[in-house]
Amino acid sequence: MDILFECNPTPDLRVLPIANIITRSCLAPCFLDGKDHPTIPYRYRTLERRHFDGGQTDTAAHIGKGSKLYELNLYAMSLGRPKERAVSVADELANKRARKAAELARAAAKRRETWAEKRRLAGSARGGSA
Repeated sequence: MDILFECNPTPDLRVLPIANIITRSCLAPCFLDGKDHPTIPYRYRTLERRHFDGGQTDTAAHIGKGSKLYELNLYAMSLGRPKERAVSVADELANKRARKAAELARAAAKRRETWAEKRRLAGSARGGSA
């Protein structure tokens, strides 16, 4: 059996301010030790000052209160996107919101139309029986 790579039991954690990231990066939440929260686990508290000064581990009582932890996907960054985005992310989100608003407006118009039809039928039924 061949070993392709061997992981260090202590992960290489580095804390840096988000403002230092100057380009699009492939960051994904990192869940160490099978945790439910992407934060630095409490068991790394002894390494806090030496390895990630400025970061904070979870406290023993409060899981998920530590510094957010992200993993840099070097594989995805080296491959990049197959082609440039035709629409920016902001425009894509704005278009999605506009489509949702139009969908809600159509549903409201249909409800008004159904309601008006029911009133018209109820009025004609009263008028026809009298």
